[in-house]
Amino acid sequence: MNGICRPKASTPPTSGGVISVSGVYDIPHGTVEFLLGGKTTDSLRLDELVPFRGACDGWGMHLPGIPMHLNVYRPAFGDDERVREDASPLKHVRPGLPPFLLLNAEKDLPTLTVMAIAFHQALREKGCEAHLLTIPRRNHNSVMFRAIDADDPAARAMLEFIHHHACADRGR
Repeated sequence: MNGICRPKASTPPTSGGVISVSGVYDIPHGTVEFLLGGKTTDSLRLDELVPFRGACDGWGMHLPGIPMHLNVYRPAFGDDERVREDASPLKHVRPGLPPFLLLNAEKDLPTLTVMAIAFHQALREKGCEAHLLTIPRRNHNSVMFRAIDADDPAARAMLEFIHHHACADRGR
């Protein structure tokens, strides 16, 4: 990637693609069931939240998890099932969407990795270009906060995606 692709003043704005980091792609109805602590994929662990910028090695809780039920999406979307469905990107996948780069963390929050995989699969099944990259040794926060470093894998993937999709038609 030599240089930066700069759009010409006469070029209308377009969506060269979509980048999503640790996104919510299918907002569930009601509460989310998870374990506070534990080792399973539906466990909320300290290593999924801290550190904000460093690698998240050795922070896992090794005790059995405590079952929890939480309506984490109520503040943003309320309890109306139709509103939640309308706000879920997975429900709007169709042919012809712009390219997607989906980034998630190896130690992301419960349900987010499963959602990313399902959204990626749905996009591909409809013939859309979609790339899913799981960043190793990262959590929900550090996957984004570390992206300010040029040698970070998430930063490199985003820059390559932008360069490929925003600059392809400009010959750069």
